[in-house]
Amino acid sequence: MRLPIIALILLAIICPLAGGYVAEGSVSPLVEGVVTTEGRGVPGVEINVWDGHTNRKAVSDGEGKFAIAGLAPGAQFALRFTPKDHRSVRADGLRFPENGNLFLGLEYAATQRGQSYSFRVSSNPSTGYEWFLLQQGDTAVAAFRGNAMESEETPDQAELQSPKKGEFSSVPVSVGSSAGRGGWERWTFQAFGEGQSVIVLGYCRPWETEVSPARYHLFSLLVR
Repeated sequence: MRLPIIALILLAIICPLAGGYVAEGSVSPLVEGVVTTEGRGVPGVEINVWDGHTNRKAVSDGEGKFAIAGLAPGAQFALRFTPKDHRSVRADGLRFPENGNLFLGLEYAATQRGQSYSFRVSSNPSTGYEWFLLQQGDTAVAAFRGNAMESEETPDQAELQSPKKGEFSSVPVSVGSSAGRGGWERWTFQAFGEGQSVIVLGYCRPWETEVSPARYHLFSLLVR
């Protein structure tokens, strides 16, 4: 009887250790992103993510970048970010992917009534991914006018191009791509009335209807 007792003692010691083991190098999925305005990263912006149970927050670094861990795969969440020179921006109904990290582009700008405003997002159609307008915001403030791929160019080259009269354009912030050669997609909105409109784009494959976007781009336009 002595041998079985010793074996049980050893088993009791080994099992808790095995249950608490974390593989070296394992990393929790992240919400990664960057806060920008007029093509510049914005430091010191507080970002809050709420999944219905826990509020998680981060503050953008000197380049406007941030990362938040702890969201469960497939979890729906709301997001708020609060720039110092803009109204607080909130978006609901976002979803964390089942696999991998999620990238968020958080951008804000201001314009005048009667003007059109364009921003650019990096895009790579060769991967099958496309940008879709998920939330069009307040159309009494600003309404969608169109989107199109642009010729391949660097952000610096895009910045040197003169916008058309009555039109303002942001400079894109690249998030990189590993397949094919990507470019920039330009989205244009027309400003009608005073107020704030929060627009949400999703980057996904159109045939993957049950898969959450790999990236979101939130754009807040303040019309004065």
